[in-house]
Amino acid sequence: VKWDCLWADPMDTPGVSRNNNRGDNVISYGPDVTHSFLQANGFSFVIRSHEVPRTNAGYEYRHDGRLITLFTASNYCGTCGNRG
Repeated sequence: VKWDCLWADPMDTPGVSRNNNRGDNVISYGPDVTHSFLQANGFSFVIRSHEVPRTNAGYEYRHDGRLITLFTASNYCGTCGNRG
């Protein structure tokens, strides 16, 4: 479970599913999962930081702005062209 939580990635559709882009052991979760987690724990938002954001801008808001991805490794692996 800890591994799944550390490496899980957000998706735009509700629910939980396998993330085929990053391996069989990685799951993706929808906005419903984020909102349930926030409500159950009394949090306003989640900050995560292990995935290059789709925006390539170093940050990205998802799930109604309640899930924030920060990624500060500029041009990740010398190939991504992302800003940190």
